[in-house]
Amino acid sequence: MNRGAVLVALGIGALALGLWPKKKKPHRITGPRRVAALGDSMTVGGAYLRRVVKGLAPGSAARAFGFGGQGAEFIDREGVPKVIAWNPTDVIVLAGVNDMASGRTARATFGHLAQIYRRLSDRGIRVIALNVLPWQRYRKATLMNQRETKRLNRLILAQPGPSKVAVFRMLPEHYKDGLHLSPAGNKYLGDEIRRQAF
Repeated sequence: MNRGAVLVALGIGALALGLWPKKKKPHRITGPRRVAALGDSMTVGGAYLRRVVKGLAPGSAARAFGFGGQGAEFIDREGVPKVIAWNPTDVIVLAGVNDMASGRTARATFGHLAQIYRRLSDRGIRVIALNVLPWQRYRKATLMNQRETKRLNRLILAQPGPSKVAVFRMLPEHYKDGLHLSPAGNKYLGDEIRRQAF
């Protein structure tokens, strides 16, 4: 028997015995979690957050810290201390769309978001950073603020540190008005966060 045939035979034998190295499964979070969501009006009420926690270990808790109509600077100043006081294990951060709709630049907005991520991470909290969801069908959408939104999303998803969740495939039925999520949108977003980050 030649060398090649011997190696093939050994490989088949190892596979049959279960000795062949198995592909590693992606890491999954285990055990009960205290998951907070921090953001603007999309987070008020915590609908997508409830969907995230539904699939986690028994004993997990969730709390939404949503500030309707507010930008990243306000959420950093007012929201972060409230979140830290609740003592979460994980914080989902979904913010920035109000900054974009108000004409702020991607760079300035990202500066505040980066500070939110740092302040939470410095406390040993796992940060899950979401991109700004698509909102081009909203009445305040313009060519300019959509370009800035793309720039902001590149900054969010390229940074080192936080876990990132990218959600870009939103359908019209996922929205109530082109910006705020419908029940179907909250379900989809919650499922995507859980799939990508937990």
